[in-house]
Amino acid sequence: MENSVEVYYRGKNRIILTEDVTGVAGLRMIGYSRNSMAVIPLKPHIHSDCMEFVAVIKGAQTYYADGAEFNLKGGDLFTSFVNQVHGSGDSLQEVNEIVWFQIDMRYVDGFLGLSEQFGKSLHSRLAAWRVPVYRMSGEEQRTIRRIFEVFDAETDESTFGGTVMLAGFIGNVLSGNTTQPKKTADISRAISMIEQQLNDYISLDELAETAGLSLSRFKHKFAEHVGMTPREYINQQKIKLAAHMLKDMPELSVSDIAARLGFDSCSYFSAVFKKFTGMTPSTARGL
Repeated sequence: MENSVEVYYRGKNRIILTEDVTGVAGLRMIGYSRNSMAVIPLKPHIHSDCMEFVAVIKGAQTYYADGAEFNLKGGDLFTSFVNQVHGSGDSLQEVNEIVWFQIDMRYVDGFLGLSEQFGKSLHSRLAAWRVPVYRMSGEEQRTIRRIFEVFDAETDESTFGGTVMLAGFIGNVLSGNTTQPKKTADISRAISMIEQQLNDYISLDELAETAGLSLSRFKHKFAEHVGMTPREYINQQKIKLAAHMLKDMPELSVSDIAARLGFDSCSYFSAVFKKFTGMTPSTARGL
């Protein structure tokens, strides 16, 4: 099994800061990635002697760990444990925005910038952590994004600030409520409406009215509960249905399917399809 070791990288949509850059004992790396379209599957791998935490800020991601499937959405924090095999299986890595970090579980003095007493305490609590998916609060989501932004400045001052914030974030997670919140009745009504009208153009104003919320409040609350914007969710569901139609209805052309699903044009449908699946409708039909 491949032991995946991250290296320093700075690109437009992906940044990886490694321990030799941050100088933080116990923090093997912290990174940020934004996928604007589906990309190649993440092969099964391990991180030797490490725990890895993946915070899904927006979008979705499917992981497999030791045979179990985890369908993550914005606001979920996924943990892969020491030497645990994980990856996305045959699933493409989905449209999302994530912050992830790896903690080296071979204890060293100054662990995450803490004194010996508090460093050993946090280390032992991490070692006992057995929750694969933790639902972050809105504040925790903003905090983990801010932690990366602080580290990303790559100065001594920012490293100190990021280290303090990260230790606090981890401590809060380990003490937090891991209960997954249920969707409220208003958002559930909107989701039901989406499911019933996938063949039509779906107005956000109508969804907000169905939910009994103002448009701005509806969009904010929907993203908070579902992990993506209403329009992103609508398109995701339409593309899932389109994939089945391409396989099960060979008599329908790509243009026919686009029209049946309420897309303004075949070219726009194809662009959205590729964003969520990584391939064109014609390629998907031929598989």
